Amino acid sequence: MKRSKIEKFESKKRLDELKPTDTLKEVGVGEDSIILDYGAGTGLFSVPAARMAQTVFAYDIDPEMLDIIRRKSCKEKLTNVQIIGKGNLSKIGPHSIDNILLVTVFHEIEDLDSLFMDIDTLLKDDGKITIIDFHKKETPSGPPVEHRISRQDVIEEFTQRNYQVIEDRDMGENFYLLSIEA
Repeated sequence: MKRSKIEKFESKKRLDELKPTDTLKEVGVGEDSIILDYGAGTGLFSVPAARMAQTVFAYDIDPEMLDIIRRKSCKEKLTNVQIIGKGNLSKIGPHSIDNILLVTVFHEIEDLDSLFMDIDTLLKDDGKITIIDFHKKETPSGPPVEHRISRQDVIEEFTQRNYQVIEDRDMGENFYLLSIEA
């Protein structure tokens, strides 16, 4: 089962389109960065971020996914990855995160008010939010169109809460990227 999730979320086509290391550099992740990978999944972005950043908090509600990240981090001897399970975000200090990554997870979040409370609590005043999600149209991969959220709907959710979109671009045929700041 774990192998099939890794194969699904880390296929060559997906990696080629998302380019985790390059994308992290483009959104400003550096050696002093403290990152929260919110909905970290298999660690597709957590692990490369840990090679670049000071600290990475890998948060997911699925313990199986967190075990995958734990094993990958151990295998690569990455000591700067903190595994955070459901209900434990309070272990992260307030206003300590430079960049909150939400990679192919925003469309899954049912309680946006709780998400924004977490963002408001954890993000530094000059921090950024990076959202990568599926275009809201038929694409070669991804969830059903009716389960996706359009980039415009994401932008509206943030702008109505006084956040500003500083970057809006496509990432190939399946994904878009939004970079947002307070």
